[in-house]
Amino acid sequence: MFEAHFFKARCCRLLGQRESATALFESASDLRPDDYRCAGLLAEEYSAMGRDREFKAAALRSLRHATQEVKDHPDNADAWAFGSSILVELGENLRGQEWASRAVVIGPNDYLVHYNVCRTYSLLGRTDAALEYLERALAALPMFRRRLLAWMPLDQALDSLRGERKFVELASFAGGGEILPSHDRHGGEEA
Repeated sequence: MFEAHFFKARCCRLLGQRESATALFESASDLRPDDYRCAGLLAEEYSAMGRDREFKAAALRSLRHATQEVKDHPDNADAWAFGSSILVELGENLRGQEWASRAVVIGPNDYLVHYNVCRTYSLLGRTDAALEYLERALAALPMFRRRLLAWMPLDQALDSLRGERKFVELASFAGGGEILPSHDRHGGEEA
């Protein structure tokens, strides 16, 4: 069952259990090979473990499925936003920005769209824009805000923001406290 593997993988990721998360995302991806989100999260796990070849294959698969999703459902802001960071990670910066812009137009009040657009701008080094979208994302209802705050510590796309005063203030204000350590590309804490 896809959902069992996918959601257990997400729980393992939240616990920092990268190997377990990766194995479960792989199983989920086998069960639903056209799911862009699952392939994208698998790519992130591979990246965190320094498995560059596997990262690229999973990222390309995620992008292929996100592209198909936006062709089939051009009003799916989530697919545009999620795909935007995958595009940037694959070096397609301009196209990633275009996808991020479109996502915000389609889903102007969607906290998950704002979070994924924040990730895109962070990867692009556009700190001010990234922090603006993170602030919008963290303005979500408390239940959703807690979910984002739990996800952020291991989200490597946000690493460029971690030293920013506004990032720390946003996380603290949102209830995050000291949960936002900096991580290197292989998941360890930096000094």
